Amino acid sequence: MKQHLIASLLACALGATLHSDPTRFLKAGEIMPEGWMKEQIRLDLEEGYLPHYDAMNHSVTHELFVHQNRTSGGKYDGLQCWWSGEHEGYWKDGILRMAFLAGNDALKKQATGWLDAIVAAQGEDGYIGIYAASEKPNTRFKYEGENGELWTQSRIFQALIAGYEFTGDKKYLNAVIKAVDCTIQNDPGNYFAPKNKNFGGVSHGIGFFDILWFLHQETGQKKYAAYATELYADFNNSPVRDDDLQTQKLLGEEKFQKHGAHVAEGFFVPAFIAALTSDEKQEHAAERALEKLKYSLTPSGAMVCDENVKGRPGSGDTGYEYCGVAELVQSLGKVLAITGNPEAIELAETMALNAGQGARLPVMTALAYVSTDNRIEALSEKHQGRLAYAAYHKAAACCTLNGGRMMPYYVAAMWTRSANNLTAQLYGPCTVKTEVGGVAVKLREETSYPFEDTIRISVDPAKPLPMKLSFRIPKDAADVQVTGIAGAEKKNGCVVIERTWRPGDTFALTFDFPVKNLRSVANAKERYLKRGPLVYALPLKLEIKASEKESGINPGTGFHLYEITAKDHVGWMYTLPEKTLFSVIRKQGDPLHPFADSPIRLKGTLQSETGEAVETTLVPIGCTILRRTTFPETP
Repeated sequence: MKQHLIASLLACALGATLHSDPTRFLKAGEIMPEGWMKEQIRLDLEEGYLPHYDAMNHSVTHELFVHQNRTSGGKYDGLQCWWSGEHEGYWKDGILRMAFLAGNDALKKQATGWLDAIVAAQGEDGYIGIYAASEKPNTRFKYEGENGELWTQSRIFQALIAGYEFTGDKKYLNAVIKAVDCTIQNDPGNYFAPKNKNFGGVSHGIGFFDILWFLHQETGQKKYAAYATELYADFNNSPVRDDDLQTQKLLGEEKFQKHGAHVAEGFFVPAFIAALTSDEKQEHAAERALEKLKYSLTPSGAMVCDENVKGRPGSGDTGYEYCGVAELVQSLGKVLAITGNPEAIELAETMALNAGQGARLPVMTALAYVSTDNRIEALSEKHQGRLAYAAYHKAAACCTLNGGRMMPYYVAAMWTRSANNLTAQLYGPCTVKTEVGGVAVKLREETSYPFEDTIRISVDPAKPLPMKLSFRIPKDAADVQVTGIAGAEKKNGCVVIERTWRPGDTFALTFDFPVKNLRSVANAKERYLKRGPLVYALPLKLEIKASEKESGINPGTGFHLYEITAKDHVGWMYTLPEKTLFSVIRKQGDPLHPFADSPIRLKGTLQSETGEAVETTLVPIGCTILRRTTFPETP
């Protein structure tokens, strides 16, 4: 390690820490989904494409973190040297998290077997990665150009961390610690400064901050914070291809321009560095990052990024990638934990429950790599097939693999802790089992949220427990009613109940969500309807053709690429008057499969292209495939 790096580590280690009462995630496995959330994950594993991905795309089958045989700069089967490492990390992380959350014993065994093989292959120096050990250029830590070292490590380390938290087996944590220490010791001092700046694998390395943030919280060792500040300085001072998150770029007026997935992966990093350094300039940069993100959010909550953002404002017609959705749900959760800013988790909720659901089929047998809020067709003829629903896209495997990661990371951010406080951040049916002040406590959250407005809570501590429970009040709630318990107060955007809890305590929160007629960021004359966390759309009737040939999927897997067109264009040219009010209608629906059959809808009047009032029923965008979400404002 270079001397300047050692000096920086020591200097930073003297003061690097997060705020004195940090907000922390619970460990994976302490929050378990119930109801529709658990059922969706279960069905995705039992009927969806993810467990069968190795039969469709051999990119995930190379066991690169066991064999460690790649060199940087080359291509393997036509793919960049690091792509299969990324794919393997995504796949194994998603399968493992879903298997434990759904209670799928066979896949739990398979996933921990993957981790055991990786740990067994770890050398004495601690290295876990995809690259070969050699003194030759472009081998481990000797890169001259394109490489994905930090990026691919970070993706498989996330799986190892999940294995540690779900099972409690510290060998997985110890393997990550040893591997990260190896990477720090072998840092050449300029990781982000390759000879050719146009390397995506290099700038993807910002994903390594996920691991440094976790280890800093988990171990309390300041060397991880120190290395994070050094690595970010390297990133700031290097000609990286994807530079939107550099401090000076953030402080400038230019909106996000480059690859959206990179922005999503590292979005929390400016806030992380600001918290570590207490640097006012960096704090302002983190605030500007949030402002720029909001500018590029579509009504469904996704960041514009059909590969690159290009400074575009969010609208109903701009494309967004599933990778951007899945990675931003993670990053925004970390922004909340670091800054305490509830706006970040609000954005994550909208993104996950709208864009994240509307870009996949109710059971994840196919997913759109690139989606739009307004969609009259989903065909493979454009954008290298990315617009089609498929189990695998030939252009790249990343988005379909990330389909397995979004909901597990949503679950991970549902509850946080700080000191003697547990806070509900993202709502949905779940059970929480944890300890507060050394006392075991179980909380049950019964709800069909976002398809109902009431959250029923039961508290079951092992013995009477003084504790504060807090519940985020969604920004779209006009009011919240608390029933069944006394002493609830509204503080700082939360319902707060502080008392000594006893077994059998129960109460409920009911949010009052008005229907909102909103304008999109991009166009003051483009309107859409939102109620609570859900954005609503007019579904179009479908013509569907299934194909294996166009998708590159091996025949016989049972999974396809779907060419989808609208049977007719009824409703596509409707307009929405500014003052139009829609009312809520409820039906029985299917409580365990609400995105297949929504129990809540909006009913009101739109205007046809000939000026006639048309009674219309809208459904949540996550319940649609082809749809009209934003409408021109009626003149």
